[in-house]
Amino acid sequence: MSDTKNKDAIPGQLDTLKRFLNTVDLDGGSDELDSPQALGRWLADVGLLDPASEVSRYDAARAVEVREAFRDVIFANTCHTEPDAAALATLSAAGSAARYRVSFHPHEGPQLEACAEGVEGALARLVAIMAQAMLDGSWGRFKACRRDGCRWAFFDWTKNQSGVWCSMAACGNREKARRYQARKRAGGSGSTTV
Repeated sequence: MSDTKNKDAIPGQLDTLKRFLNTVDLDGGSDELDSPQALGRWLADVGLLDPASEVSRYDAARAVEVREAFRDVIFANTCHTEPDAAALATLSAAGSAARYRVSFHPHEGPQLEACAEGVEGALARLVAIMAQAMLDGSWGRFKACRRDGCRWAFFDWTKNQSGVWCSMAACGNREKARRYQARKRAGGSGSTTV
């Protein structure tokens, strides 16, 4: 199953976190969070920030730093490796200022909620989404595309959690073609094994 067919079925609030990670297009060079105003609009649009909140250049730089730390951590899910210690430290710091509370909901179970305001609180809410996904077991399926030029976040719906590309039709085929051409230039057999 592809991620796009199951977008509405992504567990919990991981879709919000996925959208945050995918605010940058590494292939195209565009970034939706390229200014304090853009960050403020984006966070307000997804309900993580009061639209009247002030957003500074520091906030914008911090949001990008946190976004890339998330990407580094989910890339470890893709490669089945240990997450980068520096990325985990960045996410821990983003969560530490949150003043979290646990609230209980009849149909959702306990939820970790950030009480901090502003961009600091918005980033902490994203860290809380990560923590909740780790607790409910869905975190291991949250991944970043293995192709260096992409690194798009996606939810792996494969039965054995073996997905490594955001899209087999795009990045998967592109990577397989690149490897085939490299083998062909090197005088290899040209087989299409991955």
